[in-house]
Amino acid sequence: IHSSFINWNTITGGWKYTPDDTPFEFAEVLDQAGEAGLSHLVFGYLPPEERTSADDWKRLADQLNEAGSKAKTNGLQLTYHNHNFEWDPIEDTTGFNILMDRMDGGLVPFELDFFWAQIAGQDARETMTTVKDRLELLHLKQLRPGTPVTTRLDDVPDNAYEELPDGNIPIKELIHYGKELGVKYCMVEQDGNYEGSSLQSAGKSLDFLMS
Repeated sequence: IHSSFINWNTITGGWKYTPDDTPFEFAEVLDQAGEAGLSHLVFGYLPPEERTSADDWKRLADQLNEAGSKAKTNGLQLTYHNHNFEWDPIEDTTGFNILMDRMDGGLVPFELDFFWAQIAGQDARETMTTVKDRLELLHLKQLRPGTPVTTRLDDVPDNAYEELPDGNIPIKELIHYGKELGVKYCMVEQDGNYEGSSLQSAGKSLDFLMS
């Protein structure tokens, strides 16, 4: 295992939005990651309550930079995993644009998820080119053809997810392009609508990668 998602509250401090969680410190995340021999940590979500304004996104970028610096000091690389809401318009800009402007790509590069960029109306390859100097990891999953564009998580249909051989994203081409850009690792992820079972879906995607 090379990377792991982390509890975002250890960076944002938004524990009040997840009252069932027991608060703990980012330093504990770093210690656990070191013990597990990880190379990458992934910040993978921001709840709606913490992205209501451009200032919220600016604050997040600053928090990520600080956490990314601490991770570097501990021999780890913090990365940012996108969803679709980064492209939701907010105050004449988007969260994605603010992160590109304010987040230090050397401290916090991207773990780009093709699916979420594409469903937000972005071209996956063009997005890779945009973040090419700050791209460490790729999340691979397919988008069902005909799925409507949306920047809201709640509007993503349950059947939007596909195994790697299916869908309309040129996965093979993008993996090779990622290698050219210096991507370290690719991970397969499918959030739902498994073909039979989660293991069958994983097996189908693995067979595609092995071929």
